[in-house]
Amino acid sequence: MGVNALTIHIPTNRPEEALKRITAAWSRISKPAGLLGFASGAMVKSLEELAEGVRKSLSGLPALFAASEGVFTNEGELPEGQDGIACLLLGGSKLGLELEQNALESVRISRSERHTAPRMLLIANQPGSSDGPLKTAEFVSGWFGAVTTGEAPLWGVQTDGRVRRCMSALVEFPSLEPPLLVASPCCRLISKPLRVSSVEGTTVFELDGVPALVALGQASAKLVDRSWIVIGITDDPECVPSTNDGTPNLLFRPMRGIDPARGAIVLTENMAEGSLLAFAVRDDRASRRSLEEALRNMKPRLCGGAPRFGLYFDGLGRGRSLYGTANVDLGLVRQVLGDFPVLGMKSSFELRGDVASPVKQSLTGQLALFRNPS
Repeated sequence: MGVNALTIHIPTNRPEEALKRITAAWSRISKPAGLLGFASGAMVKSLEELAEGVRKSLSGLPALFAASEGVFTNEGELPEGQDGIACLLLGGSKLGLELEQNALESVRISRSERHTAPRMLLIANQPGSSDGPLKTAEFVSGWFGAVTTGEAPLWGVQTDGRVRRCMSALVEFPSLEPPLLVASPCCRLISKPLRVSSVEGTTVFELDGVPALVALGQASAKLVDRSWIVIGITDDPECVPSTNDGTPNLLFRPMRGIDPARGAIVLTENMAEGSLLAFAVRDDRASRRSLEEALRNMKPRLCGGAPRFGLYFDGLGRGRSLYGTANVDLGLVRQVLGDFPVLGMKSSFELRGDVASPVKQSLTGQLALFRNPS
């Protein structure tokens, strides 16, 4: 009897070798439903060839290929830039694919009856795209996703045999319950949230009436090392800056720079006067603690069911560059939830749909865990 999910980890720069491994693996899957593949290094240039190969070898099987600077499975990690591909092979009802040429701002995810299954949104990174909230319509429960790290387009194989290049893709998982979602930042707050009292576009001049650069100096004065300082933001004046387990409860962004002549800090996106901004640093211990606590809180929500498969998006600034070693986050997943197929990639932004307003996160690890029924 075959399995309903399987990951394969293929370090190679030869698309024909990857296709051979993918084709051979399907014999282990019960009722093949679809394929997701994340490629890195030289394999990024072979996404179209991989899609064409799947179309010819596995007729009628939907597939989606995306590019990233780093990809991994529960079997291991391909370091950033290494040639290879990581794949998730799924069994059951065939995946649904909606492939779009347009940018993120035009994507629509509707609550219509035909879209009741959980869905994943993948977007090819595009210079100049908005770093703020998603400009979308209503979102169906249980959606999640990511923006890739590179500008390479996505390539999909539809059930009718067409191979299409696209900039965004919706993947529907029929007959499955919405996934359990965990979103864990790797940041530790070093200031309380401060009100943006003077701002022009991306340049913040004052926080609580104090020059922004002075506020930054006050927040970072006790840091003993050259930490990577980031910001946490919200436009909700009632926002509680930390959850009960100490996890920062803000959206995190890198800073673009400082403007000493004007005593200002420069951000990566526009800010509105009255918004709240806190300073934070990347912190490996805070990251481990946050993720482990979130996973332990997730475990009872399995309600007796077993993990079926997971998709993990690892925000830039995390992973090896944060911990100094590989596979820390997936090691925690395995330690708390057990061993099951996981496909993951580095992402520029993580798309979170389990909150009131759909948002693009960064510096965050996000796990979408699909379950077998109890």
